[in-house]
Amino acid sequence: MMSTDNTGGTGSTGGPVRVRLAEPSDYEAVRALLLRAYESRFWITSAYRSMLLDIEGHVADPRPDGHGGQTRGEDLLLAVDGETILGAVFVPRDTQTGPDGAVEQSFGRLGVDPASAGRGVARTLVEHVEDLARERGAERIAIHSGPQMHGAHRMYEHLGYRRRPEREDLVVDSGQRLLVYTRELDRSDDVTGVFGQADLPVASGRYRLLASAADDWSRLQTIVLRLTGLDQHVAIEWTDDGTAGTAATIGVRGPVTPPAVYDSLTDRLINSDGNLLSYEWVTAWRSLHGVGAPDLYPVGLRDEIDALNQQLFDDVNNGPYKVLFAGSLGAARVAKGVWEARLAELDFRLASRRYLFGERLTDSDVRLFVTLASFDQGYRPSFPAELGAAARITDFPYLWAYARDLHATPGFATERELRATGILTQPDGRYTAGVHRDQTPVDGNPLARWSEPAGREHLGGSPPPSAVSAIAPWRRQRMWTAARHHETDREDPEFMAACTAQRQ
Repeated sequence: MMSTDNTGGTGSTGGPVRVRLAEPSDYEAVRALLLRAYESRFWITSAYRSMLLDIEGHVADPRPDGHGGQTRGEDLLLAVDGETILGAVFVPRDTQTGPDGAVEQSFGRLGVDPASAGRGVARTLVEHVEDLARERGAERIAIHSGPQMHGAHRMYEHLGYRRRPEREDLVVDSGQRLLVYTRELDRSDDVTGVFGQADLPVASGRYRLLASAADDWSRLQTIVLRLTGLDQHVAIEWTDDGTAGTAATIGVRGPVTPPAVYDSLTDRLINSDGNLLSYEWVTAWRSLHGVGAPDLYPVGLRDEIDALNQQLFDDVNNGPYKVLFAGSLGAARVAKGVWEARLAELDFRLASRRYLFGERLTDSDVRLFVTLASFDQGYRPSFPAELGAAARITDFPYLWAYARDLHATPGFATERELRATGILTQPDGRYTAGVHRDQTPVDGNPLARWSEPAGREHLGGSPPPSAVSAIAPWRRQRMWTAARHHETDREDPEFMAACTAQRQ
């Protein structure tokens, strides 16, 4: 078993995080660590507690597989700093075959000592398991996770894992149905197709969007589709239903990571870049926008929108992840400071403007909204306690009123998406995000708060002064779209001339 060093785990709180195979002399310390990790944050049954403590049973080779056969047991991997054990994970020595025939590696019972939160321990362990899986010839990681483990779910999503409801058929002794997350190990991160080309014509009814209501980037796409009226031309298939994303329907191996667009005519995956996809809807698809639909990417504001979107991407959309998965507590504190400073800046910006660019609703507003809607109920409860109290969206009066204003705007919030973000209960009356151990919401009734009148209808406000210079690095986003959709940008000859100069 190889050992891995992760210097990214270095910080003022300790040295580099290293991964090694556990020895029998470690077992008592690991048992204590797992109990601290699980019982400090989750309610677990006595049976699950006993299972956590049975290290010898899990590492035994061979051991019963629960189906009348035997397996080679599991390896217990430890994340350590010197002699100190920071975290642990169990990895089966055998790979399995997935429902589509792909070779899969799993892992389970990942635990991090609460005192080591913020050092990137869980991330280091997961990345080590992925490297090990590749060595074993696995094409995919497939894991089960308890529905209450929201912090773990966020980490998995940040690392590229996606929930697979169609595979969630395992019910444990507590009566809970375990969630399934998978990650493909042999696929490129994103597929980026450009609509309007000869092989990808803009056509009503031809394409489908696979989306997950629990995914911010998916909701960005669905909101833009509804606002522009393109939801009448592009079918939305919700992977949360467990009815979409199979290899048979899309012609690619393995499940599709939402958001993703595929061509129903050719059974081909077209685009899975959640960051840039919305630019396609508001440029290439403009001819099919509904009557009276807002222009979310007006030519006169594109420089400013691109610049702000890059800032939102770095500090807002990814801001909570930078806190949750920082390499050290010091880095997490810095990330938390940047996140809260950006919210304060946006709060000031929105004091006199209804939207980010004055009277006009734009793509930037949608990008900001999807993170605001997820934060208080989803991200914030998982922030390390060592960082102290984290600001709520509700702590910023103008930003909070702005979020409620968008929430009340037709197209921004559907029942499905409100349930996924923990603002609305599930049909059985439970919340699936931002809950205490007794399943009550962390901040009272979130739907009641979100439904309070915003009182911003009287605001207009001109766009903020432009600070945009010539072609800047962030403008590659716009280059990517405008250079391919010059037909939609003929009214902007200055920019097209700049694009030409930049290519030369």
